[in-house]
Amino acid sequence: MITSHNIATLSDKRGRHDIEFEVNPGDKESDLVLISMRDEDGHKIQAAVDLKQLYGLIFSLMGPEEQADMMPVRQTTMTTFHRQHRISVKRDIKKGEELVVNCKVDVPTVITEGLSGIMKRKKSSGIYIPGGSDIIK
Repeated sequence: MITSHNIATLSDKRGRHDIEFEVNPGDKESDLVLISMRDEDGHKIQAAVDLKQLYGLIFSLMGPEEQADMMPVRQTTMTTFHRQHRISVKRDIKKGEELVVNCKVDVPTVITEGLSGIMKRKKSSGIYIPGGSDIIK
């Protein structure tokens, strides 16, 4: 997840106007994305879009496989500890007899959160955009 101010530029396939996506433009606007484009006269046009709406639009444009890659997932690596406890019994069973109790405790050691497609590819730097390239570094 991007937690600081970033700008990503997408190139126009027709070579007319590149589009800029500005993420986290200010402290109060962390849930907005500023989308900028230049008009025919070269003037910059900006629109502030809710991040959830933008994600929903992109998600709805994708096919089932790309949607599966964009699903947020949490992967947790667990370490299992086994302990054996010996208990001396004083009542109801023969006095002095020991009970052996086995305990198993699972402890999370690594928790990784991300998008399914990114975690499968384990990119080392940047943000992977399905069908695109690393554009935010």
